[in-house]
Amino acid sequence: MEQINYMAVPGLKLDKNVGREKTVECIIDTVCTYFQVPKKLVIHSKTRRRNVVRARHLCRWYILKNTHMTLKEVGDIWGGADHTTILHSKNYVREQTQAKHPNEFKIFVEQLDKQL
Repeated sequence: MEQINYMAVPGLKLDKNVGREKTVECIIDTVCTYFQVPKKLVIHSKTRRRNVVRARHLCRWYILKNTHMTLKEVGDIWGGADHTTILHSKNYVREQTQAKHPNEFKIFVEQLDKQL
């Protein structure tokens, strides 16, 4: 499995929160394993395949939820993604998990919460 060097992400300041890179790596590894997609596809690819997009949204959401990273810092992990792209992921996951009707996205989040 390819190792991603979070220390090389421009603008990412890891000294603010000790162990942040471990948390980010753990989140990405766990979500990619759950959806059975390679990290390279989730981080570097522009593909719109459903399982990759879901993994990408959830990685971003969990990173925002579990770290004190800014939208820009999270976007830097995705090759400089705009802050509005990261905000879209956050809002999408929130809407899906708060929906009144049962959906598979809620199941994904419940199962991933147990693993993280």
